[in-house]
Amino acid sequence: MSKWRILVADDHDMVRTSVAAMLGKEPDMELVAAAENGMRAVELAEKHFPDIVLMDVEMPVMNGVEATRSILASKPQTKVIAFSSYLDTEYVREMLRAGASGYVYKSGGRNDILHAIRSVVAGHSCVKGPSSDVLVEDYVELL
Repeated sequence: MSKWRILVADDHDMVRTSVAAMLGKEPDMELVAAAENGMRAVELAEKHFPDIVLMDVEMPVMNGVEATRSILASKPQTKVIAFSSYLDTEYVREMLRAGASGYVYKSGGRNDILHAIRSVVAGHSCVKGPSSDVLVEDYVELL
């Protein structure tokens, strides 16, 4: 069985370490790289060809929105899941407009993160928590 290759981009070392430990326990996932800022995430995506990028929204050097656009411009097969502690709905909109396939809150816990990864790998979008209201609001505005 092949494993899904995952890159984690987050400016907090504790978050990167925790996610790495979590992924290490999953038989279908492997951490291929970890980045401390958006620019490094772009560089590592070019080098490691991840299937999934867990992308923090707000990071130094280059934020998650810009990094998502850059990664997807050169690697459109890569899936990005926004991974954030921000509840601000504008962050959700920005990441989805940049091409993210999902948005999950860090506070949601292990099961939410793993569910988001598996959903996106299966070809679905995954927006967990209060963010899902943003999608409904945007859809209603289109009607």
